[in-house]
Amino acid sequence: MEIKSKSFTDETPIFQEENDPFVLRFKVNPLVWLPLKKAIPIKDEAIWKYLSFTKDLPKESKHWTYMVFSSPRLWPKSDCEFLEKGLLKQRERLVDYPFTEEDEKKLKSPKIRLTGKKEITVSIPDEEASDKPDHSEL
Repeated sequence: MEIKSKSFTDETPIFQEENDPFVLRFKVNPLVWLPLKKAIPIKDEAIWKYLSFTKDLPKESKHWTYMVFSSPRLWPKSDCEFLEKGLLKQRERLVDYPFTEEDEKKLKSPKIRLTGKKEITVSIPDEEASDKPDHSEL
């Protein structure tokens, strides 16, 4: 991201529905915007073995997610520089990273909105499964 403006205060909630503590904002310009299938997976060997919060973990671990999925957090500068370099390189190379079957299922997980703002994920049976008759009641 490239900062394109001076800082300003905006209390419009982004990270929390009420009393969002992150009100200092900037206008930004994305320097890299990759299509989903070109996005570098965190479990790619070159990424996983370098990042400070993944390098000592087995790939099956979920202990790294707090660094990525929690509200804004300060990352080590070396991690940031490493990822920036990798993303800029990927912007030029555009290597494909095929999805696993599990990735495909996660991408297809539809959500429905209930009363208010609550959303839930629903599951839809595989096409193959829905084509087969259910003989469990026979």
